[in-house]
Amino acid sequence: IRYNIFRNTALNSAITNGGRAINCSAPDNAIYNNVIISSGEDGITATGGCRNVKIYNNTLYKNKRYGINLNMDASGGIKNNIIYLSGSSAIANTCGGTLTLSNNFTANPLFVDVENGKFSLQATSPAIGMGAITGTTSETVAAPVAPSSLQALAR
Repeated sequence: IRYNIFRNTALNSAITNGGRAINCSAPDNAIYNNVIISSGEDGITATGGCRNVKIYNNTLYKNKRYGINLNMDASGGIKNNIIYLSGSSAIANTCGGTLTLSNNFTANPLFVDVENGKFSLQATSPAIGMGAITGTTSETVAAPVAPSSLQALAR
């Protein structure tokens, strides 16, 4: 699941699985370079059966409950995500599976203009340079993409 923009996913909507923008419950998924804004519940949920998931380089803003919710034996890597203003916490990890959490940024990233949907980073953003090289190849996930390059897709 990559290069998507999710906005205002509603709680109890059949389309969005209870307000979650992305719900992963199958093995070997890659979720990367998405922008998720104001989901009715979690931005991304990885649950039972979601083994070897890669959640890399996503921007999650103002999700009602968790930015990323990991539960029921999910396993994999959660890296280089910007998760800001989630209702309960940025990342909920109650899965019991083996997870690598690294270089996820949860402080104010200083987006350019959230009111107008511009989630690129200001020049003075403390998030700049905080990501790690994921060692990705074409078989795994793509290199990081700046959220500003997704803005054209939203129009």
